Amino acid sequence: MADDGKAKGDPKAEPKLSTAELLAKRSSAASLLAKTRESRAKAGEAGGAAPRRTLSSLTKSGALSKLQGASSRTLSVDAFGSGVGGMGSEKAAIILDIGAAYTKCGFSNEATPRVVIRSVTSYNGAEVRVYDPEEQRNISVMTEILVRFLHEVFYKHLLVKTTDRRVVFVEPIAPPVRFRQTIIDLLYRHYLVSSILHVPAATVATVPLWLTTALVVDCGHTETTVVAVFDGVPSVTSFTAVAAGAAEVHAQIKTRLADKWADPPDEALEDIKVRACIAGRLPEGTVLPTLKYSAKELQHGVDLDSELRTTACDSLFEGVNNDVWSSIPRAILDALMSCSVDSRKRLAKNIVLCGGTAMLPGFRHRLAQSIALLGEDPDYKALVGASSRRCVAKVTLAPAEVGKLEVGDLRGNAHRLLDVLVDLLRSSGVQVSESDFTVVDGKVVCTIQSPDEDIDEGLIRKDKASVLVGRRTYTITDITKSTTNTPSGVLDAVAFVESPAPANVLPWVGASILGTLESLASKSISRDTYLKEPSGGPDYTSNCLIRLGPKTEEPKPPPPEKWKVRHGRPSAWGCGSLAVPPEIKQHAI
Repeated sequence: MADDGKAKGDPKAEPKLSTAELLAKRSSAASLLAKTRESRAKAGEAGGAAPRRTLSSLTKSGALSKLQGASSRTLSVDAFGSGVGGMGSEKAAIILDIGAAYTKCGFSNEATPRVVIRSVTSYNGAEVRVYDPEEQRNISVMTEILVRFLHEVFYKHLLVKTTDRRVVFVEPIAPPVRFRQTIIDLLYRHYLVSSILHVPAATVATVPLWLTTALVVDCGHTETTVVAVFDGVPSVTSFTAVAAGAAEVHAQIKTRLADKWADPPDEALEDIKVRACIAGRLPEGTVLPTLKYSAKELQHGVDLDSELRTTACDSLFEGVNNDVWSSIPRAILDALMSCSVDSRKRLAKNIVLCGGTAMLPGFRHRLAQSIALLGEDPDYKALVGASSRRCVAKVTLAPAEVGKLEVGDLRGNAHRLLDVLVDLLRSSGVQVSESDFTVVDGKVVCTIQSPDEDIDEGLIRKDKASVLVGRRTYTITDITKSTTNTPSGVLDAVAFVESPAPANVLPWVGASILGTLESLASKSISRDTYLKEPSGGPDYTSNCLIRLGPKTEEPKPPPPEKWKVRHGRPSAWGCGSLAVPPEIKQHAI
């Protein structure tokens, strides 16, 4: 008998079987196998042989496709809701946003970029920036730098094979032409992507905010751009750019540390800006504590005093190199001035801030203060507007003494009571601009604003100081009037939109949302189309592509006196183009 204290699965604990016992077990197993075969044979004679569940049989019967469909329906859940990651069987698109300082890259089924890396790579043993806005490099050098950088992005950070992948390319409104064309050519010919969707950063920055019309302020590394977006289309006439960005803040920090640190690297300047500097204006007499910054190049570190921490960002709001016209507040007001009068107030209410520089502490508050101060400038007098004089009347009404209502019932009837008062005033010829109510001590107090001053006369003359709502009579017990000046200018409506995503990745998040939409496939440029007729991407100043093929002689349009334009046409076709399409030209008979 085996020992009960030993483990059951231990081979030493199991008793050894004799030869007769082993033969008996084998014979019983053989008899069981024979019985199973006999039962299968009988089943085959009765209803046909049972199919074998092999891979080929599963494929023919469709069971394998059902299993694959069930597995593909296990969708990812992210910030955009469940199901975004499993749209169709197509591979997720690559979202690429190459900035002057940082590059954001990831996939369309993700809510945030997979990686955010510096836009630098090694070339000839030195670290060089990838983005070349001034295009001082030749094509061969630019191509080699971009090949090195894109290879790191795709195969080191994203770990993805680019063949037959869709790419959503985020770019500014006015990108460098050669830099942009080199990237497009490399993506199509070297990395063999299936298609590229070009999206302007100003437009996609409004997508996560559910806005179609907004004033987008992109505070980047080298410059700040301001552009108005109407119904998802950027207005090129409102485009404004100033050389106020993170690079200017770095230059100010470097100048103030010249006597303590001769040549600080860009990483140290970026670190000091993010960790020590603030953009907001402090109350007079407030002094920030001095911080100690340590670096490998410094033996004892460097002191960051209050003056450096609070004044390094002043040039963004007061002008670069003492040029007041190169400040961000003036760029915003100039963009508003270039828009139509009817759209200025709507744009001022929806100002979208994006870019890493906009994430500095106090940036939004300082920007609002600077815009308000510029209202005194004669150049922006049209944005201030005139203050309108309004009469504010507080009308107190009490219900009848018989069968007084409870407070809860009184609140329920207050909405109807306010509507009746407004209708009475309008029927008497009194204009009503705003109205509201409150319930105090069993009485309803209605606050009504109007440019007219005869509010009380309109009420008393109409119903003899009483109002009937349903079966209840309310008596006007008191009317208190006052006047106020209400500003109606554009600058009084300035407001910044709260973003659910950080400002530095806001355009990338919008591009990620667009990358999940299958309906945008028709707006992309496929590789076959590009190889047949190379183009430099869409031109946001017109509804066309930038053709790079051989020049062909275009047909000359008819003389101006031979045709006329149909009246009532929209202000723009496509992306801000004011060109007249040929199909609407009507030739004179």
